[in-house]
Amino acid sequence: MTRELLDILQSDIYTDDAEYADRVRTIREWATSQSLASPALIEEARALYAHESGDDIEVDEEALTSRSDDGTWVAGWLWVADSDLCPHGECRGDCTECK
Repeated sequence: MTRELLDILQSDIYTDDAEYADRVRTIREWATSQSLASPALIEEARALYAHESGDDIEVDEEALTSRSDDGTWVAGWLWVADSDLCPHGECRGDCTECK
């Protein structure tokens, strides 16, 4: 699915609406800067971060990547359990009601 979405976002979309055209251009620029991780890069990301995480970190087969000067960002999923969430939306150790 990621591959198909990137193909659509990278394609030429025409509109006469200037505001919509700006949004489309911004999305296309972002999509063009993205690529899918190679199988070797996915395995390396999994070996470094996901395998020892107890299933708290996952890397998809079609993970997006963003190259930088000295490495590559690989998109992943981080697990947050409902029990870890503050019902007041304030917790980072600061919510007095949850302590």
